[in-house]
Amino acid sequence: MRILPIIDEKIEGIIKWIEIVLAIILVLTVIAEGGYIVIDLLHLVRSHNIIDQSKTVLGDFLVLVVSLEFAIMLIRKNPFAIIDIVMIALARKIVLEYKSATEYFIAAITLTLLFIVRKVVTKQEERKRL
Repeated sequence: MRILPIIDEKIEGIIKWIEIVLAIILVLTVIAEGGYIVIDLLHLVRSHNIIDQSKTVLGDFLVLVVSLEFAIMLIRKNPFAIIDIVMIALARKIVLEYKSATEYFIAAITLTLLFIVRKVVTKQEERKRL
């Protein structure tokens, strides 16, 4: 029976290291991709085509933000990180993809509910600390 807890601890340690390595790879990928986006942005500014491509550039940057939030979630194991990722992803979708007033309304309600959930969870965490 003593072997199982030792194996569980080793497996948990291996999984933590894999998550850290994945987070590092993700951050390095975001840095590289961010460089490419900045280069593309400079080309767009020089060609006076920035207005036409603004949604694309904004979408690319927001994908990088979601990726960084995901890396933070892998490292910190914070329950708030999941809510933050969903809120950022939803905000990205609102900015880039929604067209009708109904879609904006539903998204606004969803974001409001996510903020409320985050606030409630934050208050519960504060109470536990006291």
